[in-house]
Amino acid sequence: MRIVASWTAGAALGLVIGMSGAIAGDYGDKLIFGSVSSFSLGNRDVDSSNEGTGQTWEFSSTSAYNIPLWKSFSMQVDTFSEYYFDTNSHTDPNRSNALGLHLSYRNPNQGLIGLFGAYSWTDTNGGHGGDKFNLSMFGAEAQLYQGNWTFYVQGGIANTSDNDPAVEGFHDGWFARGVVRYFFNPNSKVEAEVSYAKADTYMDSSNSGQFTAWGVSFDHKLTTVYNFPVYGTLAYRGAYYDSVGDDHLTEHVFKAGIKVLFGARDLLQNDRNGATLDLPTLPIRANGVSQNVD
Repeated sequence: MRIVASWTAGAALGLVIGMSGAIAGDYGDKLIFGSVSSFSLGNRDVDSSNEGTGQTWEFSSTSAYNIPLWKSFSMQVDTFSEYYFDTNSHTDPNRSNALGLHLSYRNPNQGLIGLFGAYSWTDTNGGHGGDKFNLSMFGAEAQLYQGNWTFYVQGGIANTSDNDPAVEGFHDGWFARGVVRYFFNPNSKVEAEVSYAKADTYMDSSNSGQFTAWGVSFDHKLTTVYNFPVYGTLAYRGAYYDSVGDDHLTEHVFKAGIKVLFGARDLLQNDRNGATLDLPTLPIRANGVSQNVD
């Protein structure tokens, strides 16, 4: 936990120092009430040393709602869902869902700092005779705005709801995530990220878990429907889940979809004044594939 505390403090200090040289945007200081929703379909390739190797289809959706509270303070509510089809094993996760809440202080011309929490639940075998893996997480986050660049860091702790260390799952762990966004123009964005997480116990009381994830995505405006901007999205993500000294699983996902904005007129305004935050998903997915790795 000391690592997370030091990492978060360093991120916050870097944000404060960096604000002095930040480039002002064109959207003013007012936070907006708005949201962003995305829907995508992709192919998921899994290579496991135990169970679940093969191809599956993945349908995913996310929503984020930014609610200004007072001056520079806002609350954001997140939802995250993934559904897997044509799974390869009874141990495969069939769906994962999460609900998150962020509280933050933001200067749209400089940056943001805040706290967040989330709760997730994952079913294997669609919840019909399968197991359920629940997870709670808490952390801190910060963003720095520099012209067309956004730098985003998160760190925190996560723990499965089953307190028995002999049961598979993400037990007493921590995570860190870094994201970089670049806006070619207000309606075109590329994003890259990397995450790392570690669980004290993962398979049983003698096996810890180490996890790494990476990804890249591209958004570009397609059209406007009833004054709501609609974007096409292309994305890739990969992850490596390791039960230290035992089994492991590698995941690659390629997907395409659409994204719709409500309240913001373009991607850049949404990033600086609207629903700019999201949830770290590596602990959620690590918790959900624990039976595949075991």
